[in-house]
Amino acid sequence: MIHGEQSDLFDVLAHIAYSAPLVARAHRAQAVQIDLATYNPAQQDFLRFVLDQYVRTGSDELDTSKLSGLLHLKYDALADARAALGDVPAIRQLFIGMQER
Repeated sequence: MIHGEQSDLFDVLAHIAYSAPLVARAHRAQAVQIDLATYNPAQQDFLRFVLDQYVRTGSDELDTSKLSGLLHLKYDALADARAALGDVPAIRQLFIGMQER
């Protein structure tokens, strides 16, 4: 019926209700990656990892409740994540700030 498997639910609903074009998660992630130049290399690496997870599994990966799991998946240990990215409040702000762009 509607081929929206690679789009977020919001885009599918907007397509149904308003005939808005379907936007694939990969396209949204690419738009964010253009802005990553403002971050240091370690932050860019982590944010690219988060965006890859988002493209694969959907917008649930962007929920702040998933941050701890993403850090463990990427760095194995929170101490390694802090060494690369800074303290926990800074990491949280990085994660949220990327989504506000």
